[in-house]
Amino acid sequence: MLFPARLLAPWAALALLTRLVPHPPDMDEKGLVAAVPWYPLAGLAVGFCAVLLPWAGVASAYPQVQGWMYVLISLWATRGLHWDGLADVADAWGSGRQGAEFCSILKDSRIGAFGALALIAGLAVQSLLAGIACAAERWDALLLAPVAGRAAAPVLAATCLPHPDSKLGRLVIRGSSIMLALVLVCSFVAICSFVFSLAKALALTAGLTIILYGLQQIARRAGGMSGDFFGTTIVLTETVVLAACL
Repeated sequence: MLFPARLLAPWAALALLTRLVPHPPDMDEKGLVAAVPWYPLAGLAVGFCAVLLPWAGVASAYPQVQGWMYVLISLWATRGLHWDGLADVADAWGSGRQGAEFCSILKDSRIGAFGALALIAGLAVQSLLAGIACAAERWDALLLAPVAGRAAAPVLAATCLPHPDSKLGRLVIRGSSIMLALVLVCSFVAICSFVFSLAKALALTAGLTIILYGLQQIARRAGGMSGDFFGTTIVLTETVVLAACL
């Protein structure tokens, strides 16, 4: 590479997880691995874009419209990347298959009934929760949700093995570590304690731990983690954090 991977890492994280910056000119696997600790920065950029119009008062008389606005801008900023992973995992999980058959469904670009249901339910719930947060002017929670989602992916990655055929998933796992996961979890608890309360922060952490454990168990049916599971983690974590505004 023309520049050290650590200098390109924040840029690479933004380029990989958003459409807000172009891809670095000489990005390679080493750069993508170095980008993993910077995933929360990409989440902050997505959160800022998504919350900007509601915070500025656009459609302030209609909080639920603002909620849809928040979700749609987030979809635009990320190219729907993580929601695609949610749909794929839902289809594979709903099939009840294991091993190679599970992976075949996971990789199928066509969406099935379970994937469609997951997208409809997920988008509806996120929009509803975002609208509630907008009505309460909880801009801090709306910013925190995308950051927490992209912090959860490296936490999950630090505790699992990649699928032999996985490309992006393998790089995310290489870029994570138990130490990074501990730093991210402690940071999450501290920030949530400030935004909500210590009790709610601990409850969120417990709930997200259960979700991550569940995804680990589902991944075992596929023979290891792939990038789709990390996309699912991001979406589910965002939704749980937004639910804390209730």
